Amino acid sequence: MGLIKKISTVTLSFILGAGIMRGVDVINYNSNLDKKINHLEEMQRYYGTKAVSYNLNFRDLFHNDILPLDDPSMREIGKKAEDFQKKADSYQPKIDSLENEKISYLDF
Repeated sequence: MGLIKKISTVTLSFILGAGIMRGVDVINYNSNLDKKINHLEEMQRYYGTKAVSYNLNFRDLFHNDILPLDDPSMREIGKKAEDFQKKADSYQPKIDSLENEKISYLDF
């Protein structure tokens, strides 16, 4: 009876230890993904802010009759605003993909 109790205690300790180690691995994995996601979100905000800035500049120049719409500078400002917005939008699929990679604590 003592041997069975020892074996079951060792087995239980091993299972609990493995579960704790797996939990730590899940926390570390998700933490690394969170860091990557935060970086991508910062880049998305950066390019989104630049796009808004160019759009506001475009609007101010046009509404205040400083430059006409057919002016090459206006086209360049509009193009840059579009480019920055596309760049900002390009980060969302990457962010979504990393969010989907996160492991639930129940999945292990």
